[in-house]
Amino acid sequence: MIRVLYLHPPSSSATRIATALDAAVPVAVRTATTVDDARDALDPSIDCVVNAFGPADGTGIELQRMVADRAPDLPQVLAPADDAAGDAADGLVDRIVAAVGATGADANGDASADTNAASSMSTTTLLDAVPGIGLLVASDGDIRQWNPRAAAVLDDVSLREADVTAVVVPDARDRLAEALATAMETGQRIVEASVETPAGERIDHEWTLTRVDEGSVAVVGLDVSERAEFAAELRATESSLAALYETLSDRDLTFEDRLGRVLELGCDRLGVDYGFLTRIDGDTQRIVDSRGTHPSLQPGNQCPLSQAYCRKTIQGEGLLGVHNAVAAGWADDPAYDVFDLGCYLGGKVLVDGDLYGTLCFADTDARETAFSDVERIFVELLTRWVSYELEERAARAELERQNERLSEFASIVSHDIRNPLNVAQGQLELARETGTMDHLTEAEDALDRMERLVTDLLELARQGSVIESAAEVSLDDVAADAWASVATGDADLVVEADGHVTADRERLRRLLENLFRNSVEHGSTDSQTQSDDAAEHADSDHLTVRVGVVDRGFYVEDTGPGIPADERDTVFDRGYSTNDGTGLGLTIVHAIAEAHGWSAAVVDGDDGGARFEFSGVDCPVPA
Repeated sequence: MIRVLYLHPPSSSATRIATALDAAVPVAVRTATTVDDARDALDPSIDCVVNAFGPADGTGIELQRMVADRAPDLPQVLAPADDAAGDAADGLVDRIVAAVGATGADANGDASADTNAASSMSTTTLLDAVPGIGLLVASDGDIRQWNPRAAAVLDDVSLREADVTAVVVPDARDRLAEALATAMETGQRIVEASVETPAGERIDHEWTLTRVDEGSVAVVGLDVSERAEFAAELRATESSLAALYETLSDRDLTFEDRLGRVLELGCDRLGVDYGFLTRIDGDTQRIVDSRGTHPSLQPGNQCPLSQAYCRKTIQGEGLLGVHNAVAAGWADDPAYDVFDLGCYLGGKVLVDGDLYGTLCFADTDARETAFSDVERIFVELLTRWVSYELEERAARAELERQNERLSEFASIVSHDIRNPLNVAQGQLELARETGTMDHLTEAEDALDRMERLVTDLLELARQGSVIESAAEVSLDDVAADAWASVATGDADLVVEADGHVTADRERLRRLLENLFRNSVEHGSTDSQTQSDDAAEHADSDHLTVRVGVVDRGFYVEDTGPGIPADERDTVFDRGYSTNDGTGLGLTIVHAIAEAHGWSAAVVDGDDGGARFEFSGVDCPVPA
């Protein structure tokens, strides 16, 4: 009786084969599905080990090595686990008998006459089931049989005319010959060696050499090039992560410095030339920062979102990857016409859950292969870092604005409001002492001023808070609404060029109202100190207020006396006023602009009046 240890994965077909083997004569079977089970079952009574794990299965390889270490002289037979149970069991019985040198009827007798033929047929079946190169070679290295995969990777002529070492590249032949000799002595040997196809392609293989009988060895070669590529990719990722950690942990670097290095790291990791961060507002995409020489991907450049790859990036949940734009159907897309990018990988940047823009990496040339999972995960990591940093910057900026407003409010309360309060209290005291009602009139005027200050102070608090939502609005429509809300007398409003800007409509209206009111209140020649030329001009013309768009911004100007050049740096400061106002009107204008992320400046108007310009405004495009 031949005692067999049958190692197999826990599949139904393998279990059926084990049952069929156990029922066969002259075989008695023990089974194991794990390395620990096999170690416990492997004792001196075992005559042969049958391994039904696939050649690429890690457990199967570990089992082979364990058996070779503990019982190097014990024959091992490789067997596929997914054949029909009956056919597989019949073939295995013949191969087991051949391996231990016994007959089918008597394990202790001589081998039958047809044992070699049965073994040869079983080996052929086994080789056909190998998911790689399968060879049966003699102890001297002569190739006796091979499977179709071997013929496809190599060629029939070389297989017929050469020994086994000829299937690998020259610098690995000694290593394979040594492995063959070791397998004949110990039962099994595993070695890595590359093959070269007739087309000249070099492919990494792992070879498992298992002794079949005293004169032959089964040689199985599995393509491990993908495993080698993955290992190289893993090493590259580890290097990139180390560089990323070094960059992000350096607190001496500004956000802009770290962002630049992040873009460079992404380009290096993906092997592309361009990396860029975009800001998307409405239907416009603007480049915030970039790396690479692409003329359309430089900081400050903008384009309609309909012409950008990023329009599809923001539509999905994850990253958008295009390794070959033409093959993916982008050849007729406006984005391909504008940017001519052969490959692209980009993800959404979110700030507090709202879309900010995209972080993207691209190249003019297409890639041969799709972006790998590891590459996509790396870019996802970079995208999340940018999102986090932008959220932190926004939070810090808002905190700074709040602290500044609190300080300003405290100053107003302690000074601007206290002054009229003191006046009112003093006048009331005088009224009591003298009984003169004129003192009550002056006290009432002081209280009225306090009320205006409190009203404007609350307005400043509301208008200076961060914009929660913005939309594309018509500057013409908002200006008309604002003009109708202000007592403008016989002044005229002219919208010179309508445009659309991204803004909070109500706050933009409030900004324009304050500017219109400022123009009307200061538009007469006796309202403030002015130059002789400005006064002469103001006398000759009634007031006209103009609104229009400029490059990435808009303006409001009037034909009034203007603002002296030495006062323009202070017009937005609290308390600036040339009449009896609260001095908060233009401060509110500046707060609204700042809440939108705009810059405000005062310059000369075309007609010598005051001109307020707002820049950094998203997507003013001609209507």
